[in-house]
Amino acid sequence: MGEAKLLEEIANAIRAEVERTKNVIITADSRLVEDLDLDSIDIVAVTIRLEDRFHVTIDVQKVKELRYVSDLMDQMTNLLGKSAA
Repeated sequence: MGEAKLLEEIANAIRAEVERTKNVIITADSRLVEDLDLDSIDIVAVTIRLEDRFHVTIDVQKVKELRYVSDLMDQMTNLLGKSAA
């Protein structure tokens, strides 16, 4: 999956879980807490949505380390690469 498509999927997951992000521009450089105003429950909900969508499991310890949308993109790229192997 290309980077632009993955960003779109993640942005869609964020918007689906967090109503207040519906009209916010989401980029790879967007900070989950500071820019998108996600709290820990929102971040968990987004990761669960992505896990369900892509049939992967994101390590709980990795979720705690997520700061930017790009961090989530890196995690998903890594997991999708493993599931394709």
